[in-house]
Amino acid sequence: MVAIRHRALQLLALGLMVAGGAFAQSNDLSCEIFGTQQNVRAEGKAELLGDIVIECVASDPDAEAPWDERQVNIIVNLPVNVTNNIDFGEGDDTIDARLIVNDDYGNGLYGVRTADTEIAFDGVTVPFPGLGSNPPTTEIRISSIRGNVTQLGLPSEGNVIQIDAIVSTEPPQTLSVGVPNVTIGFSRLSLISEGVSDAVSGLQCVDLEEESASLTIREGFASAWKTQGVPSDAKGTFWESGIFATGSNNDAGASQETQFRMSFASIPDDVSLSLNNRVVDGDLELTLLSVNDDSVNDLCDNPGGSEEVAHVDGEAVAIYGVCDNNPNAREEISIPINLEWESDDTPDVGAGTVTISYDPLNGSDFSDDDDPEPRFVDTASSPEEFVSVTKCVTTILFPFVTNQSGFDTGLAISNTSEDWGLSGIDGQDGGCEIHYVGTDTSDNTPDEDITTEDVVAGDQLVWLLSAGGSHGLVGAPDFQGYVLAACDFQYAHGYAFITDGFGGGIPALAQGYLALIIPANRGIENGQAESLGN
Repeated sequence: MVAIRHRALQLLALGLMVAGGAFAQSNDLSCEIFGTQQNVRAEGKAELLGDIVIECVASDPDAEAPWDERQVNIIVNLPVNVTNNIDFGEGDDTIDARLIVNDDYGNGLYGVRTADTEIAFDGVTVPFPGLGSNPPTTEIRISSIRGNVTQLGLPSEGNVIQIDAIVSTEPPQTLSVGVPNVTIGFSRLSLISEGVSDAVSGLQCVDLEEESASLTIREGFASAWKTQGVPSDAKGTFWESGIFATGSNNDAGASQETQFRMSFASIPDDVSLSLNNRVVDGDLELTLLSVNDDSVNDLCDNPGGSEEVAHVDGEAVAIYGVCDNNPNAREEISIPINLEWESDDTPDVGAGTVTISYDPLNGSDFSDDDDPEPRFVDTASSPEEFVSVTKCVTTILFPFVTNQSGFDTGLAISNTSEDWGLSGIDGQDGGCEIHYVGTDTSDNTPDEDITTEDVVAGDQLVWLLSAGGSHGLVGAPDFQGYVLAACDFQYAHGYAFITDGFGGGIPALAQGYLALIIPANRGIENGQAESLGN
């Protein structure tokens, strides 16, 4: 029993010696860790996260340095995938995130992606602070880590998602960082569409001189929209590029500045659309870079004027890039959408829509050797209507017509859109569809009667129910009922004349009347009787 107690005391003493040794070694340095905690775009798949900084001083600055330098391994784990450029010449799985000691960028160490969410910096040389020419504080800075922030989801406007990295070191006796969690970013919604204002609408039969709708976007936080910048050793920059890394894509610079993608859909045929080559609001300046994948301008090389946007099956895409901005202000800009059409082309009836998102879209969710940085997911809101083309139509009601019991009806429709400038309206040409509601003497309903040529402004469409007439109408013999005429022009007016005297002879009975005009918003409210004009 005494022997057992003696052995236990020996083990306890040995444990205290080991523990004491570890504590003594870790006490050589007093270290703290912090992150730069920058805001990042929730829509981004390759966002530059904040720096991780470890600062160490000698625990006893008056004591002799116990060692000159030592090597440690530092591992960083993220809550999202690492999306830096990879395999760029420094070796498989090497990424262009860098670890810098005491601002010695010439001897920085590249990271190695050891898992989708993990970066290792092995063999980091740590000089003892204050020894010889060493600065009194040894600073270890890890910069240019990119992460797929979209994996955290999209926060609502005004809210954030905190991004924490976990930092571990080995051997911990050399460099102990205490609490390993460090905040390196806050994910925020960064591109907010305010929608379309001044949407353009018009009639297909009336020329539209150039008018403009506007799509307005605003920044979710002040540094969300950036110029491309250049890879450098500068800290705290407000651009897309990271710390210089020879051999990486653009030397660890971003592939492009912040870009916006305007996606158009359902644009009616024969509607002309154009976009300004340069859009400016305060310090924020955008350049139109491409239309439907065809380059139109170099960034900041703005010729002025506008660029036509061709659309196929109603669809088109245009890309704007940030030429200049103010990273210390939340900016907002309205992008004009210029529209026009000619009535001679008879544009299709319909409504065009637009959405806006960042660009480029999609790409890898992981580290990749050639995907663009930054890159994004499509978070465009619901399509916004920016143009609508309405059909030019007048609906005319002839409430009673007949070609029975010896009677016939003559009908006329006048296109009065030609008034020689008296009211300032433009003349409109178009055809008419005649719908016969009722039956003939064989109890059949006649087919629609459609003009074979336009009724031009200032002309009349004239026909007999029994025999047809102008513009290719064939009429509806032996019919009795009412007639609805839908004409593809405004300012149409009608007249009908019923008599038993068509074709010769003296009429015994005759009656004429003005046809009624049915409005586009026909309806009865509160049980009131319908009231139609002529």
